[in-house]
Amino acid sequence: PTFATKGIGITDLDSVAGAYNLTSEADFAWFAQKVLSGTDFNNKIVNLKTSIKLADGVVWLPIGDSSHPFSGTFNGCDHSITNPKTSQSKVVQGTMNNVGLFGYVTDATIIDVVIYGGEFVGNENVGGIVGQDKFSLIEDCMNEATVTGAKNVGGIVGKEVDRIEGDGLSKIEHCINYGNVTSTGDYAGGILGYGMAEINKGYVRADVDGNNSGGIVGNMTRGFVKNSAFLGDITGNSAYLVGTVVGEVEDTLVISQVNATFCASGTVTNCVAYINDVEKKQNFTSDANWTHLNGKLVPRELFWIQP
Repeated sequence: PTFATKGIGITDLDSVAGAYNLTSEADFAWFAQKVLSGTDFNNKIVNLKTSIKLADGVVWLPIGDSSHPFSGTFNGCDHSITNPKTSQSKVVQGTMNNVGLFGYVTDATIIDVVIYGGEFVGNENVGGIVGQDKFSLIEDCMNEATVTGAKNVGGIVGKEVDRIEGDGLSKIEHCINYGNVTSTGDYAGGILGYGMAEINKGYVRADVDGNNSGGIVGNMTRGFVKNSAFLGDITGNSAYLVGTVVGEVEDTLVISQVNATFCASGTVTNCVAYINDVEKKQNFTSDANWTHLNGKLVPRELFWIQP
């Protein structure tokens, strides 16, 4: 199926003061088709200027693919994208790789995107905001859609591409996921499925299921998790409270009914887990970055959560 072929009139948009402003579902469809046809929007800004509800009866394909990635700045401006929970209006490409609101992005900035409802289903590299990313900043985004795939499945990003040692890493900052994450194979994470990244102020209130899965990240090959929290359960073979991590985990809270290992590897510093309301501190050296909320320790950076 093609992207948004039913019931939407698509017309070209001109930039205004150097930015493209999307004010309707038709504008959103225009933007997606431009990316899929080869316009990467490098050094351009795209603003979502109103909340939109994707139409029933329309098959929406991810924005960008491995041949035509998005490389600009997309600002959701805190407006929401609602994907009705009907089979025809969900992303239902079960054999497709790189599935999410954005399928494939490179050197992009994606900020203030809010997704309500819906479902993202794919094969490998499936995420609520981005399926696969190279070297981007993803900040202040929230996903409520369920995310399902066969490998590298994350509530925010499915896969972050590895970089050469010494290069900077992609950043996932202050992102929230409420959508359950399921991988029928390896690597499911509440924020990130697989790859190298710096994750700061991530918050997950959802369940994660898959082999080599984790509440925050499925498998992190390099990077860190800081000032983050996971509230949910993890199931599957080799399930960990944070994930299979080669890197650092610091000032991170886990609340779960699952008595799993905090993470398979990596350095765990100043972290707290509540398993069936029993507090377990992980190399806890200082409470300077923590506060109490509803009787539980919470990272100060996430004081607004309700454990």
